[in-house]
Amino acid sequence: MELPIPNHLRGILHPFGDNNSELQLKGIIKCSCGSDEFEIGFVGNDNEFQEIQAIKVLRVGDEYFLLIKNICSNFKMEHLIFDNDYHGWNGYICGGDNREAKRPKTKIWKCDSCEKSIHRMRVGLVSEGKEDFIEEAGDEFIKESWVDAFGWITIETHCINCEKRNPEWISYETM
Repeated sequence: MELPIPNHLRGILHPFGDNNSELQLKGIIKCSCGSDEFEIGFVGNDNEFQEIQAIKVLRVGDEYFLLIKNICSNFKMEHLIFDNDYHGWNGYICGGDNREAKRPKTKIWKCDSCEKSIHRMRVGLVSEGKEDFIEEAGDEFIKESWVDAFGWITIETHCINCEKRNPEWISYETM
């Protein structure tokens, strides 16, 4: 069984649990050095975080951004986790509306309980599956790229310092 690990996350997204399938996947992010501790850089709207406990899409003028990258705490290697203009169904298949736009500067996420910035991250992906991708996308894309056209992403953060978990720090439909 092929799991829906997007090409840009191969090597850093490590599945765990017994419920992974072609249609859904949960995994932990680990740097190629083996570390699972990161600073999280993001472009997103955190203005309502205390109320809703989630990061939303950020509007800048007429453009919308949601971008997540991890910076390894060991070697400072950066890993792009998600950019709404490149990843998921709309980003990959439709090409995103803002691909040409300059990305706003990322902010470093700090735990809302203890203000520390080192976290672990779990990523969940929901996919419509390979056959649906082939049917919907047609011949314009190679069949093996179905893993890049996932329909939903969730990101869970886990603070290393105080152990606070936020199971849906990001919950975003990409279709």
